[in-house]
Amino acid sequence: SLMRIHWFSPLTPSRTDIAHFTLRLLPFLSARAEITLWTDQPRWYSSLERYAEVRRFDPENLSGGIGEKSPTIFYNMGNDARFHSGIWEAARRLPGFVIMHDVFMHDSIAFYCQKRNARDAYLDLMQSLYGNRGRRDAGLHWENVLSMHQMGRLYTCSQFILESSLGAIIHSRAAERVLRREVDLPIVRLPL
Repeated sequence: SLMRIHWFSPLTPSRTDIAHFTLRLLPFLSARAEITLWTDQPRWYSSLERYAEVRRFDPENLSGGIGEKSPTIFYNMGNDARFHSGIWEAARRLPGFVIMHDVFMHDSIAFYCQKRNARDAYLDLMQSLYGNRGRRDAGLHWENVLSMHQMGRLYTCSQFILESSLGAIIHSRAAERVLRREVDLPIVRLPL
């Protein structure tokens, strides 16, 4: 019997290369495992269903068989909150392996908090990750004193995304060096 894999990812037609990464990988992956694709999108290309069952998930209420019969969950993670905030919420609650297409996650998290006007949550998060300096700089960023670029260089926030993870998969040596400084998890480098 084939291994069961739960694969969380943006799906085509989402305008992110990570959706296309899943589309390119799916024929090969489905030949070796039984795949369930999980998305919080309202629509996806029906051609995906040739290779995998596609199911919707609600980031606020994770249930519906996610992880049943299999502990093998993969999260396809990028740094654009428009496509990945629901996936990172799932990754923080259900342990699995995170494919980090980008290890610099601050911009995505800050954008997500700003869109929801969640200043206090953002400041609290930055303090929990980086102490008083993180909170101070987050406040300066919220007030447009520190730019998104400056904050992204100072704070990756990848440990927030990987808090419940079993391991991380990254694509470059540079990403591996950054992540090894940030988290104490198994990290595998697989060139894209």
